[in-house]
Amino acid sequence: MNYTHAFRKSARPALGVLAVAMLALPGCQGRKVVARVNSETINEDDFTSRALRVDNIPAQSGLDAGGLTLVNMIKDSLQQQLAKSKGVVVTDDQVNKYITALERINPALVTDLHSGKVSMEDLVRQYRFEMSSFAIGTDNAKPDPKDVQAAFDEQKANLKVKANYTLRVLPLADLGKAQQSLDELKRSGDFKKAGLIGGLTASQVVNVGKDTVIPADQAPPVLKEALDALRPTEFVKQPVLLQGPNGQTVYVVAQLVDKQKERELTLDEIRPLLERFALAKKFPQWAQHAESESSNFILKSKENIQINIERYKPLRDKFVIPQPTAPMPAQAPPGGGTMSPAPSGGSAPNGTAPTPSGGASSAPSGGSVPPPSSGDPTPSGSSAPAPSGGAGAPPSSAPAPGGKM
Repeated sequence: MNYTHAFRKSARPALGVLAVAMLALPGCQGRKVVARVNSETINEDDFTSRALRVDNIPAQSGLDAGGLTLVNMIKDSLQQQLAKSKGVVVTDDQVNKYITALERINPALVTDLHSGKVSMEDLVRQYRFEMSSFAIGTDNAKPDPKDVQAAFDEQKANLKVKANYTLRVLPLADLGKAQQSLDELKRSGDFKKAGLIGGLTASQVVNVGKDTVIPADQAPPVLKEALDALRPTEFVKQPVLLQGPNGQTVYVVAQLVDKQKERELTLDEIRPLLERFALAKKFPQWAQHAESESSNFILKSKENIQINIERYKPLRDKFVIPQPTAPMPAQAPPGGGTMSPAPSGGSAPNGTAPTPSGGASSAPSGGSVPPPSSGDPTPSGSSAPAPSGGAGAPPSSAPAPGGKM
């Protein structure tokens, strides 16, 4: 899979600054270490590769692509070390099963992956980080099967996959060229070639023909009618005329990849989410506990966090080192205090400005999974940094415990 995305305009100026910073790195040709975190190092190749995938930088952050990336990579390293010290292990299999479960309740995540709006590499890194944070926050507790079954019974009415279509789409402005493109697709199945025939430029055809999931209840009636007449792998009989919100028209050439009827999900299909749901109800203060553990670990590691790029050295104290926080138990005391409700779902805003250290930051309340975002580091001490890569809107978050899935 190609993980290098096109850059948004907001990120392009930062790349020049990144290049200058790398040239200014002392001993750059012979010394490839850009930062040290306790006994671990962050090397130049990994840093540069990840920084080049930054596609959006909050203007108010005052950071460039390199600074944004370096803060997140240092926090990643600290999180991994803390998890190891707690005996927390998050395997590739666990992460993959979690993402698969998320895809089942949110088919749009599949579209985001296929379209390049978010890369699998960044998605895996984010959820690995978040899952280890959750394990730290719950003291590495394991879910009781009875609680998992109870969570399934509680949420069963909401656990449905809506009817949807998986398509490959080529939208064109001219009917005649759309018909020529459709004829080409029926001959060769080559969406890029068909797009060029339809009048698109070489840069425009890069993203055509990728799998897109459309809920059946959101498909325009004329498109739905055309798709219902098809079997998987078949193309529409003729270009479908659709009306845009501004009165613009577009002729859509499409291939049906798959169509799914509405169905109920089984417990096993979303077991990772139900286990998370059950544990978060048992440990309602997991996020605060994880943040407290993280903040204290970073403070203990303070003297062993070193940034070797001169222009980024101030970021260590501004964005990495938190203020001390009081220890926080994973479980609320009997009859314990109340917490603000967890988010009911949806995506975090793409581009929230990072908060400099100077006070304990508030971790998410409840058990919702923070979705990958395309850049900014979270405030110092928070439970999960946003990955510094991936393009476009982030995928929707996982269900919040205490709310609907």
